[in-house]
Amino acid sequence: MARNDTPLDDVKAKVQDLGQDAAAAARAKVDEAAHAAQSRATAEVSAVANAADAASDELPSGSIQAQMADQVAAGAEYLAQSVADMDVNAVTQQITDFARRNPLVFIGGAALAGVALSRFLKARDPSPIAQTYSDDDPWHSRDIDAALGGFDVPS
Repeated sequence: MARNDTPLDDVKAKVQDLGQDAAAAARAKVDEAAHAAQSRATAEVSAVANAADAASDELPSGSIQAQMADQVAAGAEYLAQSVADMDVNAVTQQITDFARRNPLVFIGGAALAGVALSRFLKARDPSPIAQTYSDDDPWHSRDIDAALGGFDVPS
């Protein structure tokens, strides 16, 4: 059966091709970002493991504190290795499948995570930059503050 391509059919085909190309590019960017986040998470957890290991070395050998630090270090090392070995695409697919099978649970979990995150952010100190200085602080001078713009720094 011969097919007569009209200009509209050509436009539809081009739009479909552009859509597929855009989707592929978006997937590539998401994969790149996910792998970068995976690398950062692995590095952060490894740093925690190294810090716990260093803390254990500084504590008295055989003490409960040293044993706990060793356990934290071992757990963090295991977690770092697990994160490094994780297949990001498989995890994404598992989350997607779960969300399709249980949309209400997934939406409820996302809402709960959002509420928890907002409460965490609200609980943080609202002005971590604001500092107070004592009069005997050798590194702070009200004369320097006045010269740099006259900021009023509480003491």
